[in-house]
Amino acid sequence: MLIGVFLFVTSGLMAQKEKISFEKFGVAEGLPEEYVSSMVQDDQGFIWATTQNGLVRFDGYQMKVIRGTEKTGDSTKLQQRNLNGGSIKSKDGKIWFGAYGPGGIASYDPKKENFRNYLPNPNDPKTMPYPYCALMFEDSKDNIWFINRSFDLDTTVIGRLDTKSHSITTYPYKTQTFKINDILLNLDVL
Repeated sequence: MLIGVFLFVTSGLMAQKEKISFEKFGVAEGLPEEYVSSMVQDDQGFIWATTQNGLVRFDGYQMKVIRGTEKTGDSTKLQQRNLNGGSIKSKDGKIWFGAYGPGGIASYDPKKENFRNYLPNPNDPKTMPYPYCALMFEDSKDNIWFINRSFDLDTTVIGRLDTKSHSITTYPYKTQTFKINDILLNLDVL
């Protein structure tokens, strides 16, 4: 009994001596700006960081900045620039990014090394109507759920992107004051 107590106390004391080191990365190290809104790691080990001035892929040594452009006609390139709407990795290994104005959602397929863009269009009922998209989660049927908001119209909808058909369905969300936590706590997905 005494030996067990001694080993427990000794191992606890040794664990406190171990120091964890942190390294700060900023503009000097390759980020397009100091503020990173979200990070996610893909299955190959790359860290993806989202900023309002582009997307960053970090391999542990170097950062590659990917800046989206709306003017390209190539749908396999990132078309959003301000990606402060969060990021998630889906079960199939794709990385999803939410974007602010002009907004939308982008997915990156590491196997094909290309993007797919879902841009807002208020005139197309199969897309999201508003420019601000904040990702929430992937459900058990592989759908990507997000918040879609227009600050100009003070309107919010909950969106579901079907990853198989690539169609988007929106559901009205009425609230007096917009709170993302309120949506997350009260959303009941069937």
